[in-house]
Amino acid sequence: MIKRENVETLLGYLGVGLMLAACYQVAQPFVGALTWAGIIVVSIWGVLERIEGVLHWPRKYLALALTLILSLIFVVPLVWLGSSLAGHVHELTGWVDDLTARISHGPPVWLDEIPLIGALIHQSWQTAVSDGGDLAAHVRPWIGEAGRWVVGRSAHFASAAFEALLAVLFSGLLYLHADAATRWILRTAEKLGGGKGGQTIGVITRTVRGVTLGVMGIAFLQGVLIGLGLAAAGVPGAVLLGFVSFILALAQLGSWPVWVPAAFWLGYQDHAAWGIALSAWGFALVIVDHFLKPYLISQGSGLPIVVIFMGVIGGLVSWGLIGIFLGAALLAVAYTLFKEWVEAE
Repeated sequence: MIKRENVETLLGYLGVGLMLAACYQVAQPFVGALTWAGIIVVSIWGVLERIEGVLHWPRKYLALALTLILSLIFVVPLVWLGSSLAGHVHELTGWVDDLTARISHGPPVWLDEIPLIGALIHQSWQTAVSDGGDLAAHVRPWIGEAGRWVVGRSAHFASAAFEALLAVLFSGLLYLHADAATRWILRTAEKLGGGKGGQTIGVITRTVRGVTLGVMGIAFLQGVLIGLGLAAAGVPGAVLLGFVSFILALAQLGSWPVWVPAAFWLGYQDHAAWGIALSAWGFALVIVDHFLKPYLISQGSGLPIVVIFMGVIGGLVSWGLIGIFLGAALLAVAYTLFKEWVEAE
C-alpha cells in the first residue's frame, strides 16, 4: 500500500518540476542574451575592477557607463551594417564579378616582371584559364545567388542587434549586482559539487576569459585591421569584408579568403604596390594570430591548448557562436576533473 507521505513527496517533486519547466518557458527568450552578458562581464571583470579602483565612482554610474560603451561596440555596428547590407552586397558582388572576369582574361601584366618565377606563373595561369574556360560565366550565377542569400539574411541582423541590446542591458545589471550574483553562483556550485564547486567555477571563469581574449578578441582585431587595410587600399565593400574576415577568423578558418582575392583585384587594377602591401598586411596578421592566440588562451586557462581548441571548434559546430565558449568551458571542466581523479592518491 502506498503511504500518504510518499504520495505527497511525489506530488511535491512533480509540482517543482512543472514550476521549473514553466519558468524556463518564460525565461527561454532571454537565455542567449543572459549567457552573452555573463561571458562579457566575466571576461572584462579584471578591467572593471581596476577602473572602479581608479575612479571611485558608485557602482550604478559605472554600470551605466559600461552599458553605453558596450552599446557603441556591439549594437551600433550591427544596426548600421544591417541597414546598409544591401548596398554593401551590391558593391561587393560587382567587385567579385569584375575580379573573375579579369582572371579569365589572363594574369596581370606586372606578374611577368617578377624575377625567375614570373614567366612560369604566367604560363601556368594561362594554361589553367584555357582549361577552365570563362571563369566569370561559371562564377557569376553563384555570385548572384550568394548576394540574394545575404540580402535575405538582413532580417537576422535586426534580430542579432536586438539580442545584442538585451545582452548589453543584462551586462550592466549583472555588473551592478555582481557581488550578490557571485555569492549565489558560488553557493549553488558548492551545494551541487561539494568542495569542488568553487574550483569548478574558477576553471570556467579562467577558460571563458582565455577564450574571449584568444579567440573572440583576436578575431575581432583581425576583422578591424583587415577592414582598415582594405579601405586604405580602396577595395569596395571594405566594411562588409572586414565583418566577413571576423566571422572567418572566429570559425578558425583565417582571414586569407578575403585579403588574397582583394590583393589580386588590386593587381589587376594596376595597383600592384597596394596589392603587395595588402598581402604583407594580411600575412603579418596570420603570423600574429598563430603566435598570439595560443599564448592568450593558455595564459587565461592554464590548460593544454589542444583541449581548448577542441572545445572551441566542437562547440562552434554543435551550438553555433555561443558554443565557442560553452564547448571550451565543458572540456576544461571535464579535463580538470579527470586529471584530479587520475592524480589522486
